Amino acid sequence: MRDDVPLEDLSFLDPGLQECPFPAYERLHREAPVFFDRRAGCHVVTRYEDIRRILLDTARFSSGKTIERMRDTVDPERARMARDLYEAQGWVPEPTLSLMDNPRHKAVRALFNNA
Repeated sequence: MRDDVPLEDLSFLDPGLQECPFPAYERLHREAPVFFDRRAGCHVVTRYEDIRRILLDTARFSSGKTIERMRDTVDPERARMARDLYEAQGWVPEPTLSLMDNPRHKAVRALFNNA
């Protein structure tokens, strides 16, 4: 990623950036350690201590609420159609571990750790 690209134009949805995001991470760490990617609709946090603080404060930064925010960005009709399709096949999607907070995260993770 070139440093002459304005930060407001940076998006992790860009295929080129997805192919090699490390220069973008380095630049954000230097210039904008807490960056809001407008196209992706999410924050990118690049400093260890900030990330650690966020991960430990599940009251303010819930992983479980992420899926609710994501649902708000999807076309309601498409979301309904997908849900109906899954349910018709007898499968209701569940959040992944990355979208769970403790204590549920810890319990489900323990199942995988044993495997």
